[in-house]
Order: sequence, then structure tokens, then C-alpha cells
Amino acid sequence: MIAGSAVLVPNALVTTVVVDDSLFVYDEGDRRFFVLNASAAAVYERCDGSRTLDAIAAALAEEHPDAPSVAEDVRDAVDGLVELGLVAIV
Repeated sequence: MIAGSAVLVPNALVTTVVVDDSLFVYDEGDRRFFVLNASAAAVYERCDGSRTLDAIAAALAEEHPDAPSVAEDVRDAVDGLVELGLVAIV
């Protein structure tokens, strides 16, 4: 499990394009292509090296006060993004 104090940065070899509510992500290093839904894209876009995991979760929870499990969903999304190599912990 990733610590809440972890700062996350995007993989420098990743290129992104927004199409409707999705984020198309191409990892030039691994030559893999991904499509992130709006929720995963919201998390990915906040992994900019200036925020901790806890700060990302808090910001999204504030934006979506009626969503019951934002913090858990953000952690799951970050775990997946790290596993795929799209973001890294610094």
C-alpha cells in the first residue's frame, strides 16, 4: 500500500490526449496504450509532483462530497496507475 504522504509524478515517457470524458494515455517506453475513465483521469491529472496521495484524495473528496468512498477509490486508482507505470512515487 502506498503511503498517504507519497508524492506522485507522471511517467515522463507518457503522452496524453483528452477525448470527451476519457484520457487516452500512450506509454512510449513500453509502447502500451490505455484509456482512463473520467474518475481515473481526475486522479492521474493530479499526480503532478506537487501533491501527496492524501492531498489528492482530499481535493477529490471536496469536489465530490456525495461520493461515499472517494479516498478509497483514489488509493485504488493510484495503486493501478503505479502498477501500470503511468505514475511514480518520488
